[in-house]
Amino acid sequence: MDSFRLDGRVALVTGASRGIAAAIVEVLAEYGAAVAIHYSSAFDAKIGHPDAAEKLKQRCESLGVKATTVDCDISERDAVRRIVASASDALGPIDIAVSSASMQVVGKLADFDQDLVDAHFRMNYMRTLELAQETVPGMAERGWGRFLAIGSVQQYLASTRMPIYASTKAAQVSLVQYLANAYGPNGVNTNSISPGLVATDRNAFRREDEDEWQALQKGICPLQRAGTPEDIKGAALLLCSDAGGYINGADIQVNGGMLLRAAD
Repeated sequence: MDSFRLDGRVALVTGASRGIAAAIVEVLAEYGAAVAIHYSSAFDAKIGHPDAAEKLKQRCESLGVKATTVDCDISERDAVRRIVASASDALGPIDIAVSSASMQVVGKLADFDQDLVDAHFRMNYMRTLELAQETVPGMAERGWGRFLAIGSVQQYLASTRMPIYASTKAAQVSLVQYLANAYGPNGVNTNSISPGLVATDRNAFRREDEDEWQALQKGICPLQRAGTPEDIKGAALLLCSDAGGYINGADIQVNGGMLLRAAD
C-alpha cells in the first residue's frame, strides 16, 4: 500500500470546498499530501455554506498535513495564475493538480445565448487548460506529476437538458489525452474521472420529492443508487499516486454502470 502514499507531495484542487472535490481533498490529505483548497467565499456564502472551506482545511490539518485555502472567483481573467501562485507560496511547487471547478446550466438548446455558452467554455474547458499551463510544465521539469480533470458521464451520454455542459466535458477529454501524450515522457500522468449522478448540493433539487428521487436512483444505473462524493475517493487516489503510475490518458468512469442504461 506504500504506493498510494503521497507524503511530501503538494496538491491543488479547484472548486474544492464542497462535494466531489472536497472528498478528493480529504483523501489526498489522508494519504499524506499537503493540500491547497481553492474556493469562492462569495459563492459559498450565496448557497449557504460560508464556512465550508475553513472546515475542510481544519479536517485536513487534523490529519497532520499542511493545508491552505485560496479564495478566488475562478471565472475572473487571470484567476488560475493567481490561484496557483497563492497555493505554491503557501505549500511549495504543485505536484498534483485537480481541475474540478465547473458550471452546469440546465436548459434546451435555444436557452443558451452566446454569453452563457462562453461562460461554460471558460469555466469547464479554459480553466482546465490554464491550470495545466500553470502546473504541468513545472511537474515535467521535476520529473513527476499528476494532472486530474473531473469530467462527467455527460461527455458520453449527453442529456438533452445539458447540451453545452456535455460539449465542454467532451472537449476536456481531448485536452487530457493531449497532455498525457505530450508530458507522459516527463513523468507526468494526466487522466480524468467521469462521475455519474452523485448526490451533492448542486443537484439537491432532485431530492426535494423523495418518491421521484428514489425512482430516479432505481433507474439511473445497475447499482440502483446515486453515488456519493466518497465514491470518487478511490479512483482519485489511484490516479494521483504512484499506485496508478501506468495509467495515463485514461478516463475512469465512476458512475455505477450508468452508460449501460439509455440516456434520460
